[in-house]
Amino acid sequence: MTPPEKAKPAWKGVPQRNVREEPTRRAAPLGGRVFFLFPGTSLIPSIGNTHFGSTWEPTLWSVTPFPQELRLVIWLLAQDSEEILDRETTPHLSYSRINRYLTCPEQYRLYYVEKLRPKVESAGLVFGALVHVALADLFRSGADPADTFRREWGNLKQIELRYNSRESWEDFLAKGQNLLKKFLEEEVPKMGRAFGVERKFELAVTSLALPFVGIVDLVAEVEGRLAVVDFKTAASDYQDHEVELSDQLTAYWAAVPEAERVALCVLVKTKEPRIEWHFAERDAGRLAEYLAKVQIISEDIAAGTFYKRPGRHCGYCDFLPVCLGDRKKAQQTLLKIA
Repeated sequence: MTPPEKAKPAWKGVPQRNVREEPTRRAAPLGGRVFFLFPGTSLIPSIGNTHFGSTWEPTLWSVTPFPQELRLVIWLLAQDSEEILDRETTPHLSYSRINRYLTCPEQYRLYYVEKLRPKVESAGLVFGALVHVALADLFRSGADPADTFRREWGNLKQIELRYNSRESWEDFLAKGQNLLKKFLEEEVPKMGRAFGVERKFELAVTSLALPFVGIVDLVAEVEGRLAVVDFKTAASDYQDHEVELSDQLTAYWAAVPEAERVALCVLVKTKEPRIEWHFAERDAGRLAEYLAKVQIISEDIAAGTFYKRPGRHCGYCDFLPVCLGDRKKAQQTLLKIA
């Protein structure tokens, strides 16, 4: 039995939202993610759901918001796809959990143990999630990704999101459509058969006390070779060493060891849209190295070893007000979910 995570006292005064106590919520799949919709929202199903044994492969639904804010819907959309697995009650490990702890153990505690979340989500994170939704629907059903993105981003026009000084709803709309049109015209012809879209996996590793889970964006033939593909949206291109050293791609290769290589497909949000591919290979040695790291971190988490790790990442961390002791700002910007 794995020891429970030891939590410090909750950050007092942060508004709380108990998801389980919303009596009229409805769960609806959107591109592989489940959203809890409050009264005053409607769902327009595009296709439906398909089940393949224990693997759930939901297709796209369109969310049509009414005037009231759908904060929880937006929060779920903005989460990394692996973090959506945290709705499941079975304890587990994932790349996202390990990476968040490596970034800052205190950030891990505030996110996973205290369950603090921003009240208003980053527009950039939501943009990236909807690009993923559009690409997933392309590979599942052949739907035009630019059309999918335009429809879904349009549904969020009246929703409060957090934009920086150079961002706007209109800017993201244009960039999303241009990137996805370019992907359809220039990148899809390089690709062959898709063998898995947002494929969920669970690995039982003897050295780990908990199962290791995740979601692979795409398993497909790229330029004639089977690849594990992870899609990224970014303001600038990734460097080659980032794919060579990527723990995320190592973890995903473990779930699809027959893949000949791993790849990051980066959709760069510049004025002139760019799409960059970065390829690398993985082997048993790299996997063993990563799993040894996971074992060390998982033991620290189980022991409740949490501490602040200051760095440049603090500047864009949602929990900076907590670490600075700024109770007023924390109350204004954060809420606690059940």
